[in-house]
Amino acid sequence: MPKTTEVDPKDIKKLRDEGLSWAAVAEKAGVSAGKCMFLYEIASTNSKNRITGGTDAELKKAIAKARKEGLSWGIIAARSGQTVGYCQSAYEEVSGKPALGDRVGKGGRLPSGMKSAAKPVKSTAKKATAKKAAAKKSSGSDGTKTAKKSSGAVKKAAKKAPAKKAAAKKSSAKKATASSESAS
Repeated sequence: MPKTTEVDPKDIKKLRDEGLSWAAVAEKAGVSAGKCMFLYEIASTNSKNRITGGTDAELKKAIAKARKEGLSWGIIAARSGQTVGYCQSAYEEVSGKPALGDRVGKGGRLPSGMKSAAKPVKSTAKKATAKKAAAKKSSGSDGTKTAKKSSGAVKKAAKKAPAKKAAAKKSSAKKATASSESAS
């Protein structure tokens, strides 16, 4: 497998811009997909977004500023032309905060003082309600299946029960009257 320094970032950019997936670009280049992403960022970096400094101290301040803005270590390294390790130690030196544990781009909570570059997305999923709960089946003491209803369903059934009983009484009374009339 060739070293990252043996692969031209411009070739990676060209392959990716042709529409190939990261896996396909990595296979053609003979390096991992992560290294391809890093080389692509190097090739895509222009003078506007390059992280520079006239002196070593200015470069370290620029690196710390970029991290505070929420850039990942890989992008900072690509834009500054330094290694990720150098960028992390520069950040620690300037900010006084540990570089490890910062979870930019990895999900999870950010350390205090850091703001996320991404805005939270509102969930579009609807919550299930008690009214929509389905009846659950369980075995009764005699081994038969009985349906358990949610408390809302039980209340509704209780409200309907008197009306059903009254209708049942009326129909049985009619039947009794009809059978007594036909018997006489």
